Amino acid sequence: MKVMIVFGTRPELIKFVPVIYSLRKDHELTVVHTLQHEELTDDILDFFKIKPDYETPELLKISNLKTAEHRFGGELPDIMRKVKPHLVIVQGDTLTAFLGALVAFELKIPVLHLEAGLRTGNRFSPYPEEVLRMLITQIAEFHFAPTPLAARELIDTGVPRDRVYITGNTVIDAAILTSSILDDETRSQALDKVCDNIDKDTDIKDLVIITAHRHENIGEPMRRICQSVIALSKEYPDTHFLWLLHRNPKVRDIVYDEFQNQPHNVCIIEAVSYPLMIWLMKWAKCIMTDSGGIQEEATALHVPIIILR
Repeated sequence: MKVMIVFGTRPELIKFVPVIYSLRKDHELTVVHTLQHEELTDDILDFFKIKPDYETPELLKISNLKTAEHRFGGELPDIMRKVKPHLVIVQGDTLTAFLGALVAFELKIPVLHLEAGLRTGNRFSPYPEEVLRMLITQIAEFHFAPTPLAARELIDTGVPRDRVYITGNTVIDAAILTSSILDDETRSQALDKVCDNIDKDTDIKDLVIITAHRHENIGEPMRRICQSVIALSKEYPDTHFLWLLHRNPKVRDIVYDEFQNQPHNVCIIEAVSYPLMIWLMKWAKCIMTDSGGIQEEATALHVPIIILR
């Protein structure tokens, strides 16, 4: 069977890795990268030795559905016509996932939706992902729900029961697969990323990791998160707080402003590669995050989390 996977963001790729590994064994697989997160996916592609068959950044120049209709003669439709896949798989709630499903629908190619059925009940949070996921539900032929609750959400909104499958979340498979691949060299690289004031032999057990980037947290909520970390660092002076900084300039401006007088046990560094992140998470005493993917990975790695939402 000819199968096409369309992804563009870092979380999509991570969750597709186990699927790609599995599909390669028995099917003719085509992988398309829209470059929605171009540089942020390079380390994952290299680590897992995945080379996309096509890259189509033109897809993301579509700004609305009306524009999309005019751009159906662009790269992705041409790729699908050339490959003639029997089905197209998209993941989650990204712009890439929605447009990939929309193009496949226009070409009458069945769509499989990975991580289907998640709902917050608020069309504007997360925005626009909540509505994009709902729209993909209307397009998809088959729906792979990560939990029984997600499956029930789909069935309750009219999706035929025989088109819904409870599969679990592939981010768990990716985290476990990564742990099995990591070696001593990767461990050494991970340790080198930790600040100099952390004793790499004795203090790693007292590490707390922080990440924050969500759109709805930018602004005053982000400032409160920073102030909370500062308060915790003072209350727990023997614990090391490692903030992995997102690339969003709005996030960076707030964090740097709030941490002008940085406590001795708070360290702010650039975000690390996916495999190094898995190593750091495995060592962490706790993780504070607003990332949905990290919440899922932390569960797989048995690390407590505090959700910053």
